[in-house]
Amino acid sequence: MKKGFTLVEVMVSIALFGLIMLLMFGSIDNLREQHQFYDVKERELSEKNRLLALLRHDFDRATSVNFLQDSNNRYTVASISGANHSLYDINEPYVTWLVLKDERRLIRIESPAPINLPIAEESLYQIHVDSIKNDCTTFRIHESPKNRLIHIDFESGSPILLEVSK
Repeated sequence: MKKGFTLVEVMVSIALFGLIMLLMFGSIDNLREQHQFYDVKERELSEKNRLLALLRHDFDRATSVNFLQDSNNRYTVASISGANHSLYDINEPYVTWLVLKDERRLIRIESPAPINLPIAEESLYQIHVDSIKNDCTTFRIHESPKNRLIHIDFESGSPILLEVSK
């Protein structure tokens, strides 16, 4: 009677085990790469949704929106009065969205008083500045009788188009 495995049987089982492990590690590596890819996409989508919510809260039903560029083309400004939303618990805040052309940075400024650029040194303690996103190339507001269309382009990623009521 045979009491053990032959050398051929052991070699075949080791080869099969190695092949199974190779396939399994390939699958695990593929899952890890997919997880990293979707993790990045989730962060980008979460950031975009946060920006959309912030824009919607600021621009939706704002009393007035003034859009201008400075004469030296250093920045683009959208000033909002009558906003119903504050990140800093300011009652009826004045909000300004600003794109710095040199740095390509989208900035949100909030204050209890009207914001005039450049900001005077004595007004600095009243304002709250948030750097929202880098690589901003275009910031435009298109007006219709009932709505506003906000258009923002970035070097990387898809553009943002948001329609809000006046």
